[in-house]
Amino acid sequence: MRLAHELLREEFRRHALGFPLMLQGEGSRSSCSSASVGWVRGPAASTSFWEGVDVRGDALSLVVIDKLPFAPPTTRLLAARLEALEREGGNPFLDYQLPHAVISLKQGAGG
Repeated sequence: MRLAHELLREEFRRHALGFPLMLQGEGSRSSCSSASVGWVRGPAASTSFWEGVDVRGDALSLVVIDKLPFAPPTTRLLAARLEALEREGGNPFLDYQLPHAVISLKQGAGG
């Protein structure tokens, strides 16, 4: 993402485009969600960026989702749920992880 940000920034300069462009970590979450700011998220983006950011109107023209919002199966609670599903004959991915990722993706994309 850092390379994409750098290439875009150079193209914006070269073509004299006045769009703001930020990389996560350069500003606060509130500045990223400001109606006048666009941003490129880095690979360390947290789940919190999938939720609670609302940019209305023409301020947002493009959303790039570079990673699907699957919860890491290493957390204790999620690991226990997945193990219980498997013991009961279920499919942890299809029965739990995929539906939750779809909901998060839909919420994150404004659906």
